[in-house]
Amino acid sequence: MGNLGNGVKLKDLTAAYTVFANFGKYKKPCFIKEIIDENGKTIYKNTSASVKVYKSSTATLVNDMLLECSKSGTAKKLSFLDFDICSKTGTNGTEKGNLDCYAIGYTTKHTFGIWNGTEDNSLMPNDCTGSNAPTYVLGKICSEIYGDSKPTDFEQKDIVECDIDKISYEEDGKILLADDNTPDKYLLKAIFPSFAIPKTKSERFVRTPNIDGVICLNEDDLTIEYDLPDYAQVEVYKTFNGQKDLMYTGNKNYCERLTKQGTYNYSLVITLNGKSPVICEEIRLKQVIYGKKIDGNENSAEPPENWWDIY
Repeated sequence: MGNLGNGVKLKDLTAAYTVFANFGKYKKPCFIKEIIDENGKTIYKNTSASVKVYKSSTATLVNDMLLECSKSGTAKKLSFLDFDICSKTGTNGTEKGNLDCYAIGYTTKHTFGIWNGTEDNSLMPNDCTGSNAPTYVLGKICSEIYGDSKPTDFEQKDIVECDIDKISYEEDGKILLADDNTPDKYLLKAIFPSFAIPKTKSERFVRTPNIDGVICLNEDDLTIEYDLPDYAQVEVYKTFNGQKDLMYTGNKNYCERLTKQGTYNYSLVITLNGKSPVICEEIRLKQVIYGKKIDGNENSAEPPENWWDIY
């Protein structure tokens, strides 16, 4: 919130935040609301109109963020207050030190602007920041003026709360609605303007994930590697000499030592651990031929030319 051009007056800076308190409406600040003469007659009344500059949903989203600033952010010195107060702190200075620091706060009743600095614009100690003295003063003022007459909480206007896919958001930066099978630990609650609700729904817990099982054969030791998400488990099946067996269930890579020469076929079955388990289609891996030499082929994880006769 530092200098812009020749500087911003605290009055104007504070007035700018009233827009969010008033859900998108701006009204030019004034110091005199009304003048009444000795006979009780109103001889002046400020009748300036407010102007809509933001959607109500935009103001609600900003309020939601700045409420958090008062609870756990740079203005957490306000967290002792037992009513809604939105806040924003700021510090202006150079590499040599700080010149100004601010705390702007607003409730459903009032908007406050606190400035801390020096008369001659000289440097202050580096611990003079918006999150310290100005925020402390703001908290003291609010405690005094409200007392038992606490302001009401902020409404949430023209927004919708949705559950989104937490993994897609945190790992890929994508905002997708969570499907109904998503466990609570993978849900993230988010609010959106009513006209901007995400349209795409995640299929993370209802569709077979894109997993490539990679077979590695090192002499007698066979390993199957797969990048399995932590919300899934795998069953590894092996077919040898016409017999299919379940070899492993879990979420780690599969290893075994081969002892019999011949042709091995492996497949994977993924289970998604959603609210209800979803068993995905079987994934068939490349064929493995094990032996010193079998039909002229060395040990290989590639199918032979006549794979249709063997598989």
